[in-house]
Order: sequence, then structure tokens, then C-alpha cells
Amino acid sequence: MPGLEDRPFWFCFFKLHEPVNDIGMPRYTHNDEQRIVNEERSTHVIEETTFGQLYDNALFTTTTALPHHVFEDWYFQRIMLIGDAAHKVSKIFTRPDCRLTSAV
Repeated sequence: MPGLEDRPFWFCFFKLHEPVNDIGMPRYTHNDEQRIVNEERSTHVIEETTFGQLYDNALFTTTTALPHHVFEDWYFQRIMLIGDAAHKVSKIFTRPDCRLTSAV
């Protein structure tokens, strides 16, 4: 995904070892980030590039929890949640067409 000045903007998602609620949502330190990176350092993101190589060339990194909630139903009577109403909106998705695309 292109970022500022056409720099690549990328994410690395990882699964927590056990589910947590909002109260127990972890906060990560730089040491936590390094531990996570070291666990995935040799993983290939494409055939000739590892996650470690990608990470080592990053200009800025941060690690944060992304809480999410799953509803049993996405509707109530004649009301239905779609698009940005149904999920957390990221600051990077600010173009109007992204909002509509996420609803389709």
C-alpha cells in the first residue's frame, strides 16, 4: 500500500496466544516488538525477501493491539450495518471510494 511520498506502508498481523477483553488488551514495548520480529525474521514475504529484511529497512515501526468485536447479527429489524459502520476505520482509508469498497 503506498504511503507518504510513495513509500510502502505495510502491516504485520500476529495472533495472540489467548483471547483478551478490552481490559486485558496488551500494550507493547520496543522489547516486545523485537521479540515478535525475531520470531518471524526468517519468514518469506515473497520468494527472495524475508520479513527480517523488510523490517530492517523500515523508517518507522510500532506495535499495537487491534481490538475487534464480532457480533452475532449485523442487522436489527430493518437496519443493517455495512462498510465503515461495521468495522473500525483506519486513518489510511480516507478516500471516499475506500469507504464504499469496504461495504461491497
